[in-house]
Amino acid sequence: MGTTIITKTFASRNHLSQKNFINQDKRYQVNPVVSCGEEEDGAVLYNPDTDNTSVVNLSGLNLWAFLQTPHSTNEIVDYLLQNYSGVSVKQATEDTKLFVETLAPDFLLELNDDNQSA
Repeated sequence: MGTTIITKTFASRNHLSQKNFINQDKRYQVNPVVSCGEEEDGAVLYNPDTDNTSVVNLSGLNLWAFLQTPHSTNEIVDYLLQNYSGVSVKQATEDTKLFVETLAPDFLLELNDDNQSA
């Protein structure tokens, strides 16, 4: 079974552009206002400021825990490669891109190199 990170977000959002995604000056961290309700097969994320909800699978929940501290997209890809056997660099990169695009900006904060919110 693959480790594709499934997210379902119940709100309309603008997606990050490819250029923004690969900008390594940016780091991502969980939004501290978001609550994470763990379930048997993942978690439900809720942002009370926007009233948006997102569902992530177990892999997404593990990434959520990893992103309690800021990390770049390369660090997220490395985390997936180190923690899920049999995952290719291509799959880890695609999953990271999907995770970030789906959850930023409501659930994940995008930080500049100086750790200030963008």
